[in-house]
Amino acid sequence: MDALKTKRKSIRTSFTATANKLKECLAKKEDAKDGDKLRALNSQLEDKFLRLDEIQNKISSLLLENTDTAAEYETDFQAAEDYRDNFLELKSKLETLLNKDSGSFLESSSELDVVKLNLPKFELKMFSGDPKEFDILEYIFKNS
Repeated sequence: MDALKTKRKSIRTSFTATANKLKECLAKKEDAKDGDKLRALNSQLEDKFLRLDEIQNKISSLLLENTDTAAEYETDFQAAEDYRDNFLELKSKLETLLNKDSGSFLESSSELDVVKLNLPKFELKMFSGDPKEFDILEYIFKNS
């Protein structure tokens, strides 16, 4: 159990360092626009959280097996939930930022695809309601 706790401590330290880097990037305007850097930090954070969660589950199982460690389990569980909350908060902020940026990118790229055409002006004849003129009007529309 001590070996697992030591390993968890190292991963928690690494997780916290990566989370702080991600928070700094989200706080800075120029870094927040660097999608590649944000995605890289997100991948690192997810990997560290998955490893942390796996070790945490092992430690929790060992603590639950022993009835004498119920109070320790509660404390340990609360600390684990704090890390989970931190991870989910950062992940949602990052997804919101990346989705917002990709949406604005799509808008700007679609604006570039607009082609302006100079077409000749087409003058429509007004139909007076006279049935004799209907054939002429129909001919104009079919051949235009």
